[in-house]
Amino acid sequence: MKTVPGQERIRNYNRQFAGGRRYIDNNNIYIIQFHKSAYRWYIPSLAKSSGSADFDDLAFEAPATDFKVFIPGGQSSGTLKIYAPDDPDWLEGDEEIELTGSQVGFTFGSQTVSILDMTSLDPDNLAIILEAPAQVTEGNSVTITARLAKPNLKFKGDLQVDLLFNNTASAADYSIPDTKIIIPEGSNSATIQLDALTDTEIESGELVKITGWANMFGMDLLSSEVSIEIQDPPSHKIKFTATPLTLTEGPAGVTVTASLEYGVAAADIPISLQIGAGSTATSADFTTTPATIKIPAGSQSGTFTLYATDDQLLETQETLELSGTSTGYTFEGLTFQINDLQSANANNKRSPSSRRLPPSTKTGTLPFGFACPRGLKPPRTLPLT
Repeated sequence: MKTVPGQERIRNYNRQFAGGRRYIDNNNIYIIQFHKSAYRWYIPSLAKSSGSADFDDLAFEAPATDFKVFIPGGQSSGTLKIYAPDDPDWLEGDEEIELTGSQVGFTFGSQTVSILDMTSLDPDNLAIILEAPAQVTEGNSVTITARLAKPNLKFKGDLQVDLLFNNTASAADYSIPDTKIIIPEGSNSATIQLDALTDTEIESGELVKITGWANMFGMDLLSSEVSIEIQDPPSHKIKFTATPLTLTEGPAGVTVTASLEYGVAAADIPISLQIGAGSTATSADFTTTPATIKIPAGSQSGTFTLYATDDQLLETQETLELSGTSTGYTFEGLTFQINDLQSANANNKRSPSSRRLPPSTKTGTLPFGFACPRGLKPPRTLPLT
């Protein structure tokens, strides 16, 4: 059959209708005929007897102004041309309406008209789309949306979309109030909420995988699979790591990595360095590059280089207990050993030189002066025997 653009297709049943017959011309338009032999005017109204369709699914052609058949006086019949307008936004499947007539003093037969839904005949319209965010953090929720294939489409009747799960996450990792989503009649979509439950375990790779299934006009429709990763909440512990843990005064530094125990920083995490109580080194014994230390937003770690300051002092090996502070975080620091650059030179370890000073005016005393090699200084008082 040929279909007029903008019109849905009406099946051709060439049967008797109220004493006459109705048929479909080349444009798929019904011609309804009511017959009467008396020579007077009759205007029977077209009426619905039963069926899933109604007069909102039909239209009449000019010169008619409503669903009535005009039988002029002296004529044996009148006609009404009806058709099914295209409604491209509605997925409603094939419908039927049983038509009859209404006129005082007359009885009417009936005829069933089947309307083919052109919207549901388009395979691009027959699909279910499932949408959800890719991640959710424990203690938070995400919205899962089931929708029709195109934003303009609506379904005639409630459409049930069953949710099929294929998870690596366990049932203890999330909760969801139902395993189906109902798209109400006249709507394009509906949603359901999934809650990611909080636990005390450090986990990774917990995935909730969901596929939507619906039966539409006798066809099984499967959506593409969506995956939601359940992530642990942001870590509140930062750990320092470095190799080696021994420094020598001078330009050679050691790279220190400050890492969250898991996860990534939602915003920059500034870190202030802190010296432990067991340190023999002080803040004057080291520097860092860069001077401002942080874990950048979106990263799990940040790095800085630690240098031991060449302070030109003759020192023994020093201990540096290095940790950090940042609001809302605890730290696991490191202990470094700082080797003295000057002490590494054997010449700098000779006994202090001495020289005789001018005679003292005091009886019985002989003053002497002592000096470290090359003008080096001890870090503290150096007792001599």
